[in-house]
Amino acid sequence: MQVALEIYGYINDEVLEGKGYTPEVILPLNVQQLVNTGKDNQLDKAIDLLK
Repeated sequence: MQVALEIYGYINDEVLEGKGYTPEVILPLNVQQLVNTGKDNQLDKAIDLLK
């Protein structure tokens, strides 16, 4: 049996436990590119957004 010690909520106090939230940017992982070249399109996009 597991017992949660903390409950996390979003900025509007909505509890996200078991639901999560939809990301602002949805980008499927290009597995073929990752395997062939080692280039991670999701990581590259995240870095671009942080610039």
